[in-house]
Amino acid sequence: MTGGATSSIRDARLEDAPAIARIHVECWRHAYRGLVPQSLLDSLSVEARKAQWRRVLGEDDAAPARGATLVSADESGEVSGFAQTGVLQDGSDDPATGELYAIYLDPKAIGTGIGRELLGAATERLRAAGFAHAQLDVLPGNARAIRVYEAAGWRASGAPWDVQHGEHVLPHQRYTRDL
Repeated sequence: MTGGATSSIRDARLEDAPAIARIHVECWRHAYRGLVPQSLLDSLSVEARKAQWRRVLGEDDAAPARGATLVSADESGEVSGFAQTGVLQDGSDDPATGELYAIYLDPKAIGTGIGRELLGAATERLRAAGFAHAQLDVLPGNARAIRVYEAAGWRASGAPWDVQHGEHVLPHQRYTRDL
């Protein structure tokens, strides 16, 4: 990503899968260093994520219900971030609440405002899909992301809890907001 490039938010396409996969892995390694075990970060694979994103973006039945995958891309098509939304995946079966599953930026795009733009577009997409409320989960130590969420009207909801991620246990904090 180059300075001064204008970006826009659009629906992700199958050809975005390699860029989304790279960003997914690079952002985890950048943002979660010191927050999750290094062995987990070392185990991340761009190739595995690429296969996952090709499935999500290429198969209608793999797309999240009432959801979307959005990317921020410049005029040349270079993707600098993505967000994914849809129905709740926590088993609560609440049709009024949607979920922001993921929002990740190329580490070079952090601090440029693209994250706030993606968050706003994802929130609007949830609203347009008919949800009245939204939730997301964040690692409690991810202070930068938490500042962005709170500035956009998201609030911590409930106590943190642990989630099994492979052989690792990671803390999570739920954030919610009305749409």
